[in-house]
Amino acid sequence: MSKVLVTGGTGFLGAHILVQLLNAGHDARATIRSMDKKDRLLKMLQAGGARSEALELFEADLEDDNGWAEAMADCDYVLHVASPFLPEAPMTKARSSARRETAPYGCCRQRVRPASNAL
Repeated sequence: MSKVLVTGGTGFLGAHILVQLLNAGHDARATIRSMDKKDRLLKMLQAGGARSEALELFEADLEDDNGWAEAMADCDYVLHVASPFLPEAPMTKARSSARRETAPYGCCRQRVRPASNAL
């Protein structure tokens, strides 16, 4: 069977994908922002009947380069379902226009750089 990395393992999509992969016999890896969420994820997988001994967890944040190379090493596939955690509320049209004047690349960095860390 193949080894699959799922980014955002503690998220709704990530956890459900992990259950399906593990139940199908694949070896799985998951990235999580903090190991503090490990027990919560293992409980979700157990509730789905997944065999957690075939799971490896890696601490990696989309906003940081650390941890990604190790998480992806020797993987056959990567399912990138993580979403960046934005600390501020979504922008309205007025806030977006004002922000463009003060920080023209801020919006792009939040969208492009996180995805590139997983690639």
